[in-house]
Amino acid sequence: MVSDLYELKFNPTATKNDIKGEVKNPDNFSYGDETGLAWKEGKLSNDIMEEQKKIKAADLIVFQFPLYWYSVPAILKGWFDRVLTQGFAYTFETLHDNGPFKYGVLHFCGFQVLPPQISWTPKLSSPEARAAMLNSWRIRLDGIWTEKPLSFVPINSFDLTLNGGFMLKEEVVKSQEGNSNGLTVGQHMGKCIPPNNQTGQTLSSSTRLRLSEWSEAAPFMAHPDVLQVLPDDFLAAPPGVVIVLQSLAREPTRLPLVASTDPHRDELPSSVSVALKESF
Repeated sequence: MVSDLYELKFNPTATKNDIKGEVKNPDNFSYGDETGLAWKEGKLSNDIMEEQKKIKAADLIVFQFPLYWYSVPAILKGWFDRVLTQGFAYTFETLHDNGPFKYGVLHFCGFQVLPPQISWTPKLSSPEARAAMLNSWRIRLDGIWTEKPLSFVPINSFDLTLNGGFMLKEEVVKSQEGNSNGLTVGQHMGKCIPPNNQTGQTLSSSTRLRLSEWSEAAPFMAHPDVLQVLPDDFLAAPPGVVIVLQSLAREPTRLPLVASTDPHRDELPSSVSVALKESF
C-alpha cells in the first residue's frame, strides 16, 4: 500500500474540521485532546481514519521524502500531526518503548526505528548514479526484516516528574559509572560517544581516521559538520565536529545513511509507503 500524499491531495493542516460533529470544549479548543476523544468515538475525519487503518495493517512503514530545510516537507509533517493522534498513536501513560505499537515523532509512538536510507542530490546526479541509488535501496530492502532497530534509552530510566526534571534516574547514572561511553549522544553524561549499535564500532580518543577510500567519495563527504565513516573505517573526533557513524551497506557504497546538512531541495515524491511482509 502506498499513500502518495500529493496525489491524494492530503490536507496537512490540523484544524477542527478533523473532527466530525461538535467538539467537546469549543471555548478552549485543544487539538490533541479533541482528536484523542474523536478517535475513541470514531469521529475523526475519513482521511485520517484511512491512514490509521494502513498503519494498523502494516509490518513496515517507509517514509519517502525530500529534505526541505533540514526537515520533512509540510505535507508529510501534516500527516504526522493529523494521523498520529493521541490515543491511537500514543498516550502519556504509554509512550516511547511502552507505546501502543510496542517495540504507539516515531519512537515516541512506540515504533522500532531503523536508520535512514538517504540518496544525496538525486536531481543533480547522473542517470547512472540515480540507478545506483535505487539499487542500493533494493539491496537493503532484501534484508530489511533482519536489520536491528536503533536503540534508545528506555523510558523507565528517566524520572518523569517535575521535581526530577525528566532526567536520568540517579541509579541509572550510577550504574554507568564504570563504562567509558555514555548511553547515547543525547545522554552522554560527559563521556565518549557510545558505540554505534548497527556497526559495533567503538569511538575513543585513541582511534585514527583512515582516508584510503575517501578520495573517490562525493563532495558532501567533506562537509565540515559531518564525517561519514565507510565500512571498516575508524574515526577520531576533532573538537566541535558532529560524528555520524551509520553505515548499513551490504557492500561498499557511496550512499551515506545520515541526515543531510544541505537545505537543497531534491525533487522526489513525498509519500508514506506502507509495506506488508507478504509483498516482499
